[in-house]
Amino acid sequence: MITTASDRYIIETYREYVGLKLHFNGTKFNYKDPNQLTRLKVDQLLNRSDHRWFVELANIYRNKPQERFDFLLSQFKHDQNAWIGDFFCNTAYKIHNDRMKIINSFDYYIKSDVNSIIDKYKDNKSLKQILAINNDRPIVYKDLNITSEMISILDFLFKFEDNTMNPLWSNTLFSCRRYMHFLPITSRGLGDIKNHLESNLIVTSEQEIEENTLDHLFN
Repeated sequence: MITTASDRYIIETYREYVGLKLHFNGTKFNYKDPNQLTRLKVDQLLNRSDHRWFVELANIYRNKPQERFDFLLSQFKHDQNAWIGDFFCNTAYKIHNDRMKIINSFDYYIKSDVNSIIDKYKDNKSLKQILAINNDRPIVYKDLNITSEMISILDFLFKFEDNTMNPLWSNTLFSCRRYMHFLPITSRGLGDIKNHLESNLIVTSEQEIEENTLDHLFN
């Protein structure tokens, strides 16, 4: 096959693909860069029946390693079992463009999500209530069209419970937890979000106070 991509870009594409697939399919491997997978060689790639797709992707993003990584990340964030042969269609490009729209205006979208949460629940729901799973999904996820980036941040800051019986939410939460690793946000930014939510949402609702009182009386 004629290619203008060097072996370096082709093998980096392969290693990123494998690394991100491992990252989104478990919790034991956290992907950082292609050098984590130096054991993967060109010969191993060429033994794959789908190796031509790696060459093609390397050509598309030749000399654009960050853009290549972003594209691969978009695919595995959307589907942890994504296959490279499906990356060259309009659906894959839309998945990537939709994610990058948020990433390229990250602060704006996160601020909008935080404001939406406060506007919806201020003075009527506690932080605990909007994050509670109750064997299904949190109401903040059901009620509002917030970004998966915001879900990742909420989970990182407050930790959603793992007691859901809803497989769709379970998959969404797992993906968001693994995605958090790549979000462009600092510890200070996370702290600001946490303080803003905690200072604008009631700590404990009247319903929770009543329930806690009854629990105390009958225990």
